[in-house]
Amino acid sequence: MRSRKLSGFTLVELLVVIAIIGVLVGLLLPAVQAAREAARRTQCSNNLKQIALATVGFETSKKRYPGSQESFRLASINQSRIGSWHVALFPSLEQQQVYDLWTDTAYDVTAMGTMMGDFCPTISSFVCPTDSLIQGNETWAKNSYVSNNGYWAGVVTPPNADLSQKRENGIFMNLASGNYGGTNPLYGPTAVTVKASDVRDGLSNTLLFSENLVARPWGYMDLADYEARVTSFRSRTDTGMVWLYRSEIGANAGRGAAAPPDPVHRINGTKWEVDMATSPNAAFARPSAGHSGLVTVAYADGHVSVLRDETPYHVYIALMTPATKSSDSPNNLYILKEADFE
Repeated sequence: MRSRKLSGFTLVELLVVIAIIGVLVGLLLPAVQAAREAARRTQCSNNLKQIALATVGFETSKKRYPGSQESFRLASINQSRIGSWHVALFPSLEQQQVYDLWTDTAYDVTAMGTMMGDFCPTISSFVCPTDSLIQGNETWAKNSYVSNNGYWAGVVTPPNADLSQKRENGIFMNLASGNYGGTNPLYGPTAVTVKASDVRDGLSNTLLFSENLVARPWGYMDLADYEARVTSFRSRTDTGMVWLYRSEIGANAGRGAAAPPDPVHRINGTKWEVDMATSPNAAFARPSAGHSGLVTVAYADGHVSVLRDETPYHVYIALMTPATKSSDSPNNLYILKEADFE
C-alpha cells in the first residue's frame, strides 16, 4: 500500500509566518498613523486658510480688522450681543444664516441661553481634527483657533491690560460696546482699530491666527457677567493669543529688564489642559497644538505656515507685533530674518 503524505504547515512554519506578519504590521502602523496625521494637518491648514482669507476680505471691505470681540445687536446699549471675531467672519465663511441670527433684534440676550444650538453651532472650519482636548470640555461653538490680541501687560490680573489696545502691539482689538463702551474710549465704537496699512512690518511677517489647545468656545457667554466681559481682561485669552514682556536675549537699551520666558510661554509649551473659564491665564494664550513639534498659523497676507516648538520668544513677539519698532516689545529693534521662518 502507498503511504499518503499529508500537506500543511508545520508549527515552525506557522510561527515564522505569524512573526513576518507581525513585523509587517509593526512597519505599516506608523506609516498609517503618519498618513492620518498628515491628513489632519492638511485639514487644519485648510481651516486656517479659509479663516485668514475671510479676514483679508473683511479688512478690504471694512477697512479694519475684526475686533477680538464686537457688538452685533445694538437695539439697546444694555443688551448688546457680544461675540468674538468668529461671528464677524460668518458672512465670508458661508454662515450668513447664523450671522443673521446674531444681528436679529427680535431676540434679547436671555433668548440666546435657550437657543445655544442655533446661535452657537459647531462649525467645522473652527475645529482642528487633531485637537484632542476639544471633545470633553466644549458642547457648543467648539473652537481650536485664536486671534492675535497683542500685548498682555501682566500674567494673571494685569494692572495695565489696556495696553493690548495699542495698534502697534497686536491686530485684534476689543470693539465690544455695552454699559462701559460709552465712557471708556478703549472699548466699543470709539476704540482703536487696526487696518492693513498699520501693519508696518509686512503682512507676510505678521500673525493673524494660530491653533490653541485650550481656546474657549467661540460663542462663549456667561449671562451672569455678560456686560462685565466687555472690558474684562479675560476676553483677550478666551479666543485670543497674547505676548508677554519676556525675552531670552534681554531687552534693548532704555527698556525695562525682561525676564526669560517660562517653558509654558513658548510655542507648544506645557500642553496640559487648564480651565480658562475659571482660571484665565495668559501663559496658555499662545500657539499650541496636538501636532508633534509644530503649530499651524496664518499670516495677515492670507498664507498659512507653521511655527516650531523651538521658535525663540523674541521671534514670536516680532511676528505678533504689526509695527515692532513702535511697539512695547523689549526687543523692538529686532528685524525678522529668513532663518526665523525655517
